[in-house]
Order: sequence, then structure tokens, then C-alpha cells
Amino acid sequence: MNEYPRPASPDPLPQQGPQTSGAYPNQPQNQYGQNQPVNPQISQPYMQNPAHQAAPSPSTPPESAAKPKMSILLLSVLILAILMPILRVIEYGIMTSMVSSMMESIRQSFGEDIYQHVMANPEYYELKTVKNVVIVRLIIGIFFSIIYILFGIFIFLGYNWARIVLTVFTVLNTLLVMLFLMDSIVGYNEFANFTDLVDLRGQAFGLVIIYIAILVVGLLPLILMWLPPANRYVRQRTSVRRARNQANNPYGMSQSYVYPAPAPHPGQA
Repeated sequence: MNEYPRPASPDPLPQQGPQTSGAYPNQPQNQYGQNQPVNPQISQPYMQNPAHQAAPSPSTPPESAAKPKMSILLLSVLILAILMPILRVIEYGIMTSMVSSMMESIRQSFGEDIYQHVMANPEYYELKTVKNVVIVRLIIGIFFSIIYILFGIFIFLGYNWARIVLTVFTVLNTLLVMLFLMDSIVGYNEFANFTDLVDLRGQAFGLVIIYIAILVVGLLPLILMWLPPANRYVRQRTSVRRARNQANNPYGMSQSYVYPAPAPHPGQA
């Protein structure tokens, strides 16, 4: 047995951990010994998520979507629409004057007692209902006048749906005016038999002229607003409105800003 102790060996090399080839010495490894890819959210912690970027600011419409020049045809439609209530007021004035002249002539010719007796006779029932007929025609005239003015404005602005609606009302107005015109022509012949009592032929003839004017003013917009230049203008205005709406809202709908969810920590599962 050796009494002397064995010489001490030099200090052993310190144990080194497994070498890593990545740029980060503490980069995690998978079960096969390969480095895990670095989380891009760690290397770029302040990078904004493109899905939650703010919407681009509204852009100006392109030059091709510039506002077209005013259409003379559709301006004429609007002028004719404004002329319609003027003719209706003249119609109401002529009919009221005819009724007043007829009643006053009967009262002056036969006296108040005979006038009341005549009005009570069933044969003269139409004379008592003339005022109601005038009021009904006035209401119809006001209704169609409002329709013409309202849709005439939308047609002037280039809305195609307004042309379609006004076409339907123009057909109805034409049918009614033709009935009123025929009734006025028949009434003119009947008033010729009462010239010794009261002469209403001049007023009846004026009423016929007014109905012809209403018929023309009602049909002209139907022709003007469907001519090729008017169709071209409506298409251009529609394209301008569509381009402006798309420029103001490029996504087609209002979008509210959504805050991005916080990025998961690399140590989280």
C-alpha cells in the first residue's frame, strides 16, 4: 500500500452545454435538437397587425367621374312639370266662372222663388252637383301637379326610377284628361242650346283649349325624358353617384375600428 497520496490531476474542463447554432444562446429547441423559429412578434414587438390598420382616407373621385353637363331635355321636363299646376289653376278658374255664371243667370231670369223651385227639380240635379264636380277635378289636378313637380326634380337630378314612376302617372293623367276633354266638347254643344239664357260657349271653348294644353304638357315630358341624350345623361349621373359613394366608403359599408388582441407570450401554450 502506497503511503504517499496520488498527485492531484489538473483542474478538469468546465462542462459546456450543448452548442447552439442560432443567434440567441437561449433559443429553445425542439425534441429533435433543432432550434425553434424565433417568434416574429418577439423580434418585432411593435409591428402593427395589417388586419387592424386604419381604413384609408376617402379619396377624390376620378376625373372620369366628373359631374356631367346639365341636360337641356331634362331641364325642359322640369319646366313642363312646373307649368302643369298653372294650367290646373286656369282650369279651376274657368269651371268656377262657368258655374257662377250659370247659377246667377238662372236666379236673375226667373227670380229667387223659381230658382229654388228649379234647383229642387230632379231634372236639374246635375246643376246642383256641378260644384262637386269642380272640386273633384281640382283635387285631381292638384294631386297630379304635385307628382309632376316632385318627380320632375328627381328626373332633372338624373334618377332613373323617377322616370319610370312619372311614366306611369303620365299614362293615368292622359286618360283622365282625355275624358275631361270629351266631356267639355259635349258640354260645349249643350251650352249652345241655352244661348238665350246665358252664353257659356266662350268659357266652354276656353276649357277645351286648356285640356288640350294639359294633354300636351303631360305628354311632352314622357317623350323628352326617354330620348337618347337624356338616357346618356342619366347613366352618367348614376356613374358619378356610384363613384362618389365608393370613394367615400371604399369597403361598401361602415366599419368600426377593432382593437387588436394582445399577442400571446412565447411561454404560453
